Amino acid sequence: MLKDTQLAADGDAALERSLKGLKKLLDAKTAPLTKDLIKWRDRTGGDVSLFNRLCFGAIVWDRTLGRPSTATLTAGFRIGAWTIDEVLEYTPQGVVFRKLRAPCAVSLWDGEGDTRRHRVNFVVTTQSRQTEHYVEPAFAPDTQWTGASQVQIVRGFRAIEPSIIGFVPSSISALPVFEVVMKPLTRLVP
Repeated sequence: MLKDTQLAADGDAALERSLKGLKKLLDAKTAPLTKDLIKWRDRTGGDVSLFNRLCFGAIVWDRTLGRPSTATLTAGFRIGAWTIDEVLEYTPQGVVFRKLRAPCAVSLWDGEGDTRRHRVNFVVTTQSRQTEHYVEPAFAPDTQWTGASQVQIVRGFRAIEPSIIGFVPSSISALPVFEVVMKPLTRLVP
């Protein structure tokens, strides 16, 4: 019994070291590429098959744009993630294929960032490796921003670019970085 307990403790320690390595990779100044995640997975050893359905991403922005006036950075954002499923629907006219949006689970956490940029990391649990998935970050409703630099003299609004990404997941995936930017207001001329 003691031997089994020791093996479990050793396994937990190995998993903890692996997850610390993953956190370091995700909090790097540049977003990890899919090949970086695959190298990490292969170095980890053991059963890391649960990571095969995960897709990692980040939202970054310059500190001069301020930050959400929420307790955590993550509370200022929402991530929509989904895939399209086809289901059979029986109608009086016969069988019809309907396309439905199937949501994916998303988890967000405050990233380390650096002296120049804020960062929110997220992970999406994908449904299938054969279908296209979509990720759409957005600002949380009614969230104000504070701490914008006085250097920001351009009148405008914050936006997230790109606004949506479609992808077909590989065994473990990384998305391009989403970035919060300031969009200038333009006057419409009749």
